[in-house]
Amino acid sequence: MAGMVRGLIHQETGKTPALNRFPLIAGWVKLRRKNRRRLRLRGKPPFFRRWMMSNFKNTPIPVQNSTQLKKLFDSYWEILLNARVEHPSRVQQDLMTWRRGSAQMVLRVNPTLGNVTIYSVLVSGVDPTEKLYRYLLAYNSLQRKECMGLAEKNGTFSVVMKYTLELELGLPSVIQRHVFQLQEIADDLDTELAEMFGGSLHYNDWNKMSQSDVDTLIGDLFG
Repeated sequence: MAGMVRGLIHQETGKTPALNRFPLIAGWVKLRRKNRRRLRLRGKPPFFRRWMMSNFKNTPIPVQNSTQLKKLFDSYWEILLNARVEHPSRVQQDLMTWRRGSAQMVLRVNPTLGNVTIYSVLVSGVDPTEKLYRYLLAYNSLQRKECMGLAEKNGTFSVVMKYTLELELGLPSVIQRHVFQLQEIADDLDTELAEMFGGSLHYNDWNKMSQSDVDTLIGDLFG
């Protein structure tokens, strides 16, 4: 009988009988709920992440809606334009390029994998020697932001530098900072690599190709 009465009280009041019978416990539960609300407010994601979550219905990866994809790609194009990079070009919706000195830079947005990657083909036509592999291994083992590797196409080897970060971390200020840093690194590295290992600066080769050749090369190297 007592159990039935407690059940009826719970249905009418919406409060658990234990909290009614033990005010100290009730006060502790209320304080804990209040602290949880504070933590949720304090832990709200930054503006860009909130924008992504609202546009992608809290599941930004993978994206199925073409309108959402266009908004995402356009936002990164605007970031590049606002960064005032040299000679920006939008090869595809999700792939943008620009120049910095002798370096050709590429930004690729991949919503399927949930990341954005900044690439640069530093030199092409190098020989895959042990000395080159040791150089790349030593460079990558220093826990730098970016890494380098060899990409092979039709027997031609190219040294590619890249850096990848998650879309959720892609605040405009963060992307612009990485753009500025990586383009300076690429502008120095391509000359250094050409002097040490031969090959040609990819910037020169880029200008010799037609637009369709550029599109094919970008697709082969970067997907």
